[in-house]
Amino acid sequence: MGLRGFGWSLALVALFVGCNKSEGPGVPDPKALGGAPDAAVKEMLGKATSGDASIAWTILPAKHQSDVKAVVQEAAGKVDPEVWNKAFVTVGKLNELLKTKKDFFLGSSLAQNLKPEEKEELSRHWQKVVEIVDALANSEIKTHDGLKATDPGKFLETTGTKVLTGIVTIIEQSDPEKAADFKAIKNAKISLVKQEGETATVKFEAEGSGPKELPLKLIEGKWVPTEVLE
Repeated sequence: MGLRGFGWSLALVALFVGCNKSEGPGVPDPKALGGAPDAAVKEMLGKATSGDASIAWTILPAKHQSDVKAVVQEAAGKVDPEVWNKAFVTVGKLNELLKTKKDFFLGSSLAQNLKPEEKEELSRHWQKVVEIVDALANSEIKTHDGLKATDPGKFLETTGTKVLTGIVTIIEQSDPEKAADFKAIKNAKISLVKQEGETATVKFEAEGSGPKELPLKLIEGKWVPTEVLE
């Protein structure tokens, strides 16, 4: 299954697994993340597999969250505002085109390099593609000022979750191998190997893959995969 670098993969598993529950993913419970180590990992997986991209943010210690914010701010400062704003004007126009001109788009030069089966696949998932583009086109980062003011945690909780669940839905419905991997992650068995004070190790066992041990450290009242800290 390619669970190499499992600790960070767990933090970002929302990138690969999702579902379309009508009640939405909700917010990860910090108390649950600070309970028994195995229960904390189950909470992470549970939120991630319900499409909650913000779990990748929630499990980060405050210092790491500050570091991420600083990186975002630095990156935003290096982007030319005019170029950024023009790019999102284009995204907005594409968004309107996708919403209203499906047949035109599929028959245009934009899709001429697609194989017939690829075009059919795109047509089948058209609504999800529209939702993904729409989420980005109307997000807080559609302007350079918005990009500079973006809170990464809020972005992942809102726009990030919409985009990632859409992408994952498409992948799950079009790639049987990936769909099997997602199912294995959702149904993985998590068990405690050992706990010593503020350190612990849990075992992750999923169908199709050998058992993986995940070291954890208790930081700011929540268990964090140590690979996230490296």
